[in-house]
Amino acid sequence: MADPKTDDFRLERNGSELTVVFTPTGAIYTFPANQAEPNEPTAEQEQRADTGGYAEADVRKMAVSLAALAHQRPAERGA
Repeated sequence: MADPKTDDFRLERNGSELTVVFTPTGAIYTFPANQAEPNEPTAEQEQRADTGGYAEADVRKMAVSLAALAHQRPAERGA
């Protein structure tokens, strides 16, 4: 299985949501933008079936990590 890399993801902020897209498979993970500690994203079911040679658990873990970093950045900028 291939390991996901940070470059394999795209982050998009849309109003009250933060979306993390895993570009190799198109898997989409959505987090509330105002959540202090992102943990369980919602994922579009039909896009989870094709893992493209990646372990879905590893992709989800990286998506959560990137969402957590994105949540920290606005606070750091204001400091």
